[in-house]
Amino acid sequence: MKDNTLKIDWPHVSIYLTAMIKRIKPYPEAVIGILNGGAYVASSVAGHFGIPLDFMKIKSYTDMSKGKNHIWAVPVMNIKDKNIVLVDDIYDTGETLEIAVNHLNNPGTDNIPRHIIKAVLTTKNTNSNIPHLVWGTAVDKDSWVEFPWEGSAY
Repeated sequence: MKDNTLKIDWPHVSIYLTAMIKRIKPYPEAVIGILNGGAYVASSVAGHFGIPLDFMKIKSYTDMSKGKNHIWAVPVMNIKDKNIVLVDDIYDTGETLEIAVNHLNNPGTDNIPRHIIKAVLTTKNTNSNIPHLVWGTAVDKDSWVEFPWEGSAY
């Protein structure tokens, strides 16, 4: 564990999730969660709104080291012309979400959403110039964040 590790417990997850959900506009019609970290958060968002849920897998971290992003799995549900929420656990550099947005907006498919809202439980970047990003709470940019659904966190 790094010295600058921030462990987020279940009660705080609930508080941050509530704050994030309140910021999601326009009303979503589907949720795409980014596995693995965004699975719980995406499931909670879909359950709150009562809308369909699918997942995509983009992996960039190995243990605590940043690597190159790779898309491992893509959503299969119909999102054409829908307002969707793209959900992950944390926004760090934004690279993972941008890869997902670029994939979902790929003009080579016939399944492009109308609007993508990016929603994360925590962010390390509160720059207001990041379009369509909502979050539950901001954390220090130098923190290593551990969530309760991560095996080593609790």
